[in-house]
Amino acid sequence: MIYDFIQFIIGLAMIYFSAELIIKYGKELAYSIGVSKYFIGLTLVAFGTSFPEFVVSINASINGNPGVAYGNVIGSNIANIALVLSICSLFRNLKSNKTKNQDLYFFLVSCSLTLVFSWNGFIGDLEAICFLMVFVFYCYFIKKEFGSLINQKNNVKKFRLDGYLLIILSCSFYILVVGSNYFIGSALNIAYNFNISNVAISMTMIAIGTSIPELATSIIAVYKKEHDLLIGNIVGSNIMNVLMVLGPSALISNISIDNHINSLILVITLTVMIFFINFLKIKFTRILGVLLLLTYSVFIYSNF
Repeated sequence: MIYDFIQFIIGLAMIYFSAELIIKYGKELAYSIGVSKYFIGLTLVAFGTSFPEFVVSINASINGNPGVAYGNVIGSNIANIALVLSICSLFRNLKSNKTKNQDLYFFLVSCSLTLVFSWNGFIGDLEAICFLMVFVFYCYFIKKEFGSLINQKNNVKKFRLDGYLLIILSCSFYILVVGSNYFIGSALNIAYNFNISNVAISMTMIAIGTSIPELATSIIAVYKKEHDLLIGNIVGSNIMNVLMVLGPSALISNISIDNHINSLILVITLTVMIFFINFLKIKFTRILGVLLLLTYSVFIYSNF
């Protein structure tokens, strides 16, 4: 038990350290290739911080526990909004002026597909392929936007892709994944010692554990007043958790869903709320953050 707590602390330290590097050098990478911090948050940072969900969920499906993969994705998306975003809002009111409507549409569509596909209690090969097709479509839009941004910058000044930054970021993502694995493994061992169910673990402890990178990067981003990077990270992470993580997981092992209706209703409610807040350019206030934290506390309590 003591070893698990030590590993838990080490995992957290590694996650925070790697998150600091990702924010710092991700920002420099944005400058070096001439794209916005929001775009970096939406893609590079979101992809990196979604890697723990990807690793845990794929492993769970391979090992014949697809329900854990599903609970991890749904729980992580809830945690990204009701825990990560709400905690960040306690530091200062949040607002992003660079959130693209097309990203918000994918944000809403990915969650809506999860609700529709999960309603009958089963996600099979057909649904998994649909997730992957939407992900390919999403990647096409990202590539198109990236090309447009680069062409605009080409008309202004020369830019260069710094290989040193890519190496640092790659190492940071590796540390992030290793740290997350330490954190998750120790959290699971601690949970098992207290006889907590797999459903509760996947929706709460595993989901919180895999959302630690988002929390760490987001807290650092809000501390440095990088609101665009923060919002881009949350939106991008939730999109990728569904399309990049849940799709392949369900394709590896079809998912049977039991008693997750309340969680589905909560995640779609939170998604719609964030969609309209960003679409209408409304500030995410401290009061809203407190209400969401209370909601998340009730969600955690209900799972146990």
